[in-house]
Amino acid sequence: MGTARQAQQERSEQTRAEILGIALEQFSTHGFDAVSLRDIAEVAGVNHA
Repeated sequence: MGTARQAQQERSEQTRAEILGIALEQFSTHGFDAVSLRDIAEVAGVNHA
């Protein structure tokens, strides 16, 4: 059971890193004020909630 938990944690960390990378890219391209959480989530392919 520890292995499943560890795998979930690794996936979560990978998703977080991908979202942060996308956010940085979007902010660099469009500017901080022009990017919403919804925009970032859409590009990342995740639910914004």
